[in-house]
Amino acid sequence: MDNIQSILRLEPPINVSMVCRVFPSFFIGKKDLSRIKNIPARSVYFDLAEHLKVQEQGDTLFTPAIQAHYALNAALEELLEETVDRRIERYRKIAEGLRKGFKEIGLDFLIPESHRSNCLTALKLPNGLSYDWLHDKLKKNGFIIYAGQGLFNKKIFRIANMGNIEDEKFDFCLKVLKECVTKIRE
Repeated sequence: MDNIQSILRLEPPINVSMVCRVFPSFFIGKKDLSRIKNIPARSVYFDLAEHLKVQEQGDTLFTPAIQAHYALNAALEELLEETVDRRIERYRKIAEGLRKGFKEIGLDFLIPESHRSNCLTALKLPNGLSYDWLHDKLKKNGFIIYAGQGLFNKKIFRIANMGNIEDEKFDFCLKVLKECVTKIRE
C-alpha cells in the first residue's frame, strides 16, 4: 500500500475490493466519501456506498482478491526500482523499434504518430487478413494480440509492448507477423 501511495501520491486510501474485475480495487480518498454515498448503485459490484458501509463495519461485501494486491505490490516494487522515467523511456524505445518493423512490413497505423502510446500500437488489418487468423498464427508462436473494439473490431489489431520482454522476442514477433502478411499478399 505504501508503494501505491508513493507512486501515485495518494492520500490514505479506502479500499473497495473486487468492485471491478479489471483492476483489483478502487482506491478512494476520504474527500470523495460524501459524494459516494449519494451515487445510486448501478449493480451489486458497483454499489460503492454499500461497499463503504460494510468496510466501515470491518468487513467486505465479497472476498477480497488478496493475490491481486500482492501482484500489484510486486509490480509497484519493480516500478520503484526501475523508476517511472526509465520505464517510460524503455517502452518508448521498444515501441519505436516495433513501429519501424511494422513500417518495413508495410502495415498501416490507425493513430497518427504524434498521438501514439508508448506501450500499445493499433494497426490496420491488411486486406484479406482476418483478425482471427492472424491471432491464431501469432498465438501458436507465443504472442497475443488484441482485436479492435467497437467499430474497429474487424478493421484493426493491437500489439502491446509492456512487461519484461527481451528484444529477441520482439524481433521474433516481427518475423512471424511479416510471414503472416507476406502469405496473404502472395
